[in-house]
Amino acid sequence: MWRGRRGVGMLVLRGLLRRLRRLSVVKVRYSFFVGMSKYDKLVKSLSAKGVRDPKALAASIGRKKLGKEEFQRRAAAGRRAA
Repeated sequence: MWRGRRGVGMLVLRGLLRRLRRLSVVKVRYSFFVGMSKYDKLVKSLSAKGVRDPKALAASIGRKKLGKEEFQRRAAAGRRAA
């Protein structure tokens, strides 16, 4: 499978960091390595602000910004990637 400009070394590094994160040995700050999506970043920032249901609010913002069809397409792609 073609992975863009990232080399094999980057894929190995990302896999290693994911395994370490599961073991709670290392917490990585950089979302590039962790694979955090824009949706996850928005949920995190909303929960830091004290929103009661940050996931629902983030979904509502996404649907308003992208439209229902595009939001559903991206959500399906995110589920496949996970």
